[in-house]
Amino acid sequence: MIVPDKKMEAYLNQPACIKNIIQLCRTGILLPVDFLRAVALCRSEKKWLRGGQYVLSWLAGVSFLAAAFFFVVEKWHFFYTLHGGLFLALLFVVCSFARRFAVADYVGAVVIGAMIFLPGLIFGTNTFLYEQFFLWFLLLIFWALPSPRAIVRLLPLVVLNMAVALYGIQFVLPTLRLGADSFCALAALLNLALLILREEFAGNRLLFQSQAFRFVPLLFTGLFLLAGAAAQSFLNYGSLAFLYCFIFTVGLGGFYLFRHFDRPVCRFLLVFSVLWVSLLICCGIRALTLPASQEQALFLSAGSLLIVMTLIIDRQFDILLKDTQDVG
Repeated sequence: MIVPDKKMEAYLNQPACIKNIIQLCRTGILLPVDFLRAVALCRSEKKWLRGGQYVLSWLAGVSFLAAAFFFVVEKWHFFYTLHGGLFLALLFVVCSFARRFAVADYVGAVVIGAMIFLPGLIFGTNTFLYEQFFLWFLLLIFWALPSPRAIVRLLPLVVLNMAVALYGIQFVLPTLRLGADSFCALAALLNLALLILREEFAGNRLLFQSQAFRFVPLLFTGLFLLAGAAAQSFLNYGSLAFLYCFIFTVGLGGFYLFRHFDRPVCRFLLVFSVLWVSLLICCGIRALTLPASQEQALFLSAGSLLIVMTLIIDRQFDILLKDTQDVG
């Protein structure tokens, strides 16, 4: 097909849908008088039916979870009995046989946690929470791996990070085994190792192809590094927390910019950079020993300038990316 320019060719090569039709009208490629006719031609009754079924299934799941929640709140003592344990076990068996439904898949993962935490609440075993979370993580691995849903397969990673954080709060930091910044650096390194394993060895497998398997380890790595930087900033002792943040930003930014381009990840790293540089600015201002009002004014001015510079960089990068795509 011969078209006037690359932009129109890109529009015409896109699949027909209402969103693209609106965009065609905005750009002037499609006349407004032809809008309703174009919408009628691309409208799919089956698509609307599938969308309605999807909404109804989610409403049913939310209603079930809300009913279960209010039941637990009202009848919490029921789970302190043998009948409550049998009910949870039976519910888990039902969820195991009905895993093709999303609600059963999610409820099964929650029931595993309930069966781990309730004995400690009933018998007062005084078990550390991080031990229970580690056990939940191990059992979730066997539950999540066969699941076709990315959210369920991500639950073990989320629970593992919660267990690691509780391990630091309840054991490592009170016993002074490590400093807060060192512990956060090790926890961030764990997530970074999982991310590297995903990118280098498991990226082509269907089980880990979802974008969430890249974003969640990045998110927890950034959160732990920010926690270490905050500890360095507010506890007033020297460490390498900000150096770790800088290495993480530059290393991952270069990887996802030049080797494996990912725009959302680059934006996440840009936001992460604003946060840790803001903490670094706060450390520098506090070292000046200025009056409190001057410290606040200086920090707000520097923070505003940093945000403006970040927005300009992001905007210029978008323009450069668009020009590169047009030329290509």
